[in-house]
Amino acid sequence: MKAHHKIYSPRVEEGRQSLEWRGHFNYDDRLEFNKSHHHVFETEYSWTSFWQSELEFHVSDKAETPLDWEKTEFQNQVQLLDYKYFAGAVYFSYNFVSEQDEPEELSEEQIVASITHKEVAHDLYETEKSYLVPSLKTKKEPEGIKFSRTILSAEIPREAAIRMLQGDRSELLKGFVSNRTKRKFDAFLKYDFEQGRPTFEFPPRKKGAKKKTARKS
Repeated sequence: MKAHHKIYSPRVEEGRQSLEWRGHFNYDDRLEFNKSHHHVFETEYSWTSFWQSELEFHVSDKAETPLDWEKTEFQNQVQLLDYKYFAGAVYFSYNFVSEQDEPEELSEEQIVASITHKEVAHDLYETEKSYLVPSLKTKKEPEGIKFSRTILSAEIPREAAIRMLQGDRSELLKGFVSNRTKRKFDAFLKYDFEQGRPTFEFPPRKKGAKKKTARKS
């Protein structure tokens, strides 16, 4: 669900000021993006009957991580035509944006393993929050593979990440917590290179004991 994009009114009124909040909440089949949030806090003021300024603060998070500053955005809207004569009127805006969401700076000290994919060796980096293979690029991840070290509240061991990135499935991992039911469950993880995300494989369910039925004499 997304609702953080604002629909601007063409009407500018001198002296008008406001404080606003808007945001969205993601449902995504990629585990590391599911249940993420994006929030915008905004203040605006109309200096004249045709000039309005706005200041926006954007904060966001990914699954299982705290909210963090993403960017600060400054906008000016200038009403060019009287709204009485045109339903939509005409205005323009321009933005000065300072982005924090830049690629992580990696060092050789963060290389924890070498993985092989399609007979090509790649370095696996481990940061505080993620596993990354910058040289292994896919259609879904043109900047290189990256996924969270924590998925649904469960820590993903390095050995599991190595096996996943080499095309195998991890050992049985315990302690995942369903976002929907809040119940814990165990599962294997594999990496889907076409979709660019980890996927679950579940162990077979234990068969329940068969009920004995009494024979009628």
